[in-house]
Amino acid sequence: MSTDFVAYSVCTSALVCVTFTFDDWKRHRSSNRYLYHLKTLSESGIVRGIAAPVLFVTAFTAGMTLLYVVAALNVAHAARMLPAWLPPLPNIAIEPIQLTSIALSLLLHMLTGVRHESSETPPKPRHPRLLTCRRFPCAPLSLPVLFYDMEKVFRTNASYSRWDEGRRSFGSITTVSRDIARQAFAWFRTDDMTNRSRLGRWLVALGRVTMVHLREEHGMQEELKGVLKPQEIDAVTSSIHAPSFCLQMITWTIRTAGLPQELVIRMDENVSRLTDAVSACERILNTPIPLSYTRHTARFLMAWLVCLPFCLWSYCGLAMVPIAALVAFVLLGIEEIGVYIEEPFSILALEKLVNKLENIVNAMLRESQWQTQSFALHILFVGPFPVSV
Repeated sequence: MSTDFVAYSVCTSALVCVTFTFDDWKRHRSSNRYLYHLKTLSESGIVRGIAAPVLFVTAFTAGMTLLYVVAALNVAHAARMLPAWLPPLPNIAIEPIQLTSIALSLLLHMLTGVRHESSETPPKPRHPRLLTCRRFPCAPLSLPVLFYDMEKVFRTNASYSRWDEGRRSFGSITTVSRDIARQAFAWFRTDDMTNRSRLGRWLVALGRVTMVHLREEHGMQEELKGVLKPQEIDAVTSSIHAPSFCLQMITWTIRTAGLPQELVIRMDENVSRLTDAVSACERILNTPIPLSYTRHTARFLMAWLVCLPFCLWSYCGLAMVPIAALVAFVLLGIEEIGVYIEEPFSILALEKLVNKLENIVNAMLRESQWQTQSFALHILFVGPFPVSV
């Protein structure tokens, strides 16, 4: 397993959706949720995912703060506002480092408007307002925000639409499978337990195989163990497209059950719905939102966050470090959520949906056996059911 996949799994493990119960909805609406979410902030998968870029922005802002402080001290020393024992910024005479000293002097001049000069004669006193570094206009950072907000809303809505469609598509697999089981257990011959149990196995196998097909961390052998027979598992694993093989086996079981043609057609319509649902899941998995949106948003956001400290210093001073970190946390968090829900199958609770399908199909199979036995005993001891005219 690759290192990138391990890191991705760690980040998404806390994002896996759960199927809510009534108690879960009560906790979800509780007024204590604010404090609870703050208390569990360190366990958030979003926080883990954006930790690296937020730390980068914070470190860059801290470096800019240090540079601004050095520039302010340089101006104060030039204006004789600091004690005489505090030395000015030195000009190192070593040639390779002299270029760096020149670049630093130019950068300080850009930030403060004061050129650093090395001279044994102290410069004339300057006005105290020179301690305020040169203020950069905020308009260049404010104008693109409107367009970024529009693009962010579009991308977030598109990601949520993909998440919702993925949930509906996989939910259709479980729902239609239950409907096929209902039809089969009602229409198959009462003594045809072979086809009944075979169809139930392959319906459950279809859900598990599709889950494995849509994810990377699951193994086909482990998921099908206890569901299919060993030779059936070998047939699935050796097939080119495992979900299509399961659909083919479901169709073959229906065809060999000896049903009337009209009932076969009705069940085959449900099998076609299963095929459409599997294809919809594959389309969502294989076709992301156009990469230009994701790349351009990430590039603009990082460039904007890097330029933000130049405008914050005049208003916030040393407080711009936590402010920049908070702004980066909020904006990068929204971007990270959009990226996560763009591929829904890694965070949807597919295991619970598949386990629920297996429990329901097995329960329906047991109930159909009980109903068959009860029907036979009623005919044996009581007689046939009366037919109303």
